[in-house]
Amino acid sequence: MVAITVVLAATIYVWVSGFGGGGSKAMSMAITQTATVSGTSATFRVDSVSQGAKWSDIDYITTDNTTYRSPTNTDDGDGIIEAGETFTVTDAEVGDTLTLRDKTSNSIILTKTFW
Repeated sequence: MVAITVVLAATIYVWVSGFGGGGSKAMSMAITQTATVSGTSATFRVDSVSQGAKWSDIDYITTDNTTYRSPTNTDDGDGIIEAGETFTVTDAEVGDTLTLRDKTSNSIILTKTFW
């Protein structure tokens, strides 16, 4: 009985004190589609994004599970995503979805429906 109590107390201590690790902090981003899908392309403007986020940190996944590692974007050359920059995804169809996934934390940043 004492051994169980000691193990439980140690587990709770490690959990509360943070020794278990906090993992990667998920990126956040807000985007706006700038116009209706043209042909098979859709362009999005970055409205806000976590500080220091890089274009290379994101997977861009469309409804048919096509993953884009680096869509065309208006990056100023530093690789950092900034508000006001845009990116274009091809293989877009009205009604399909675009999911942005943070490769570092493997978490979904957002999902948008093409219009």
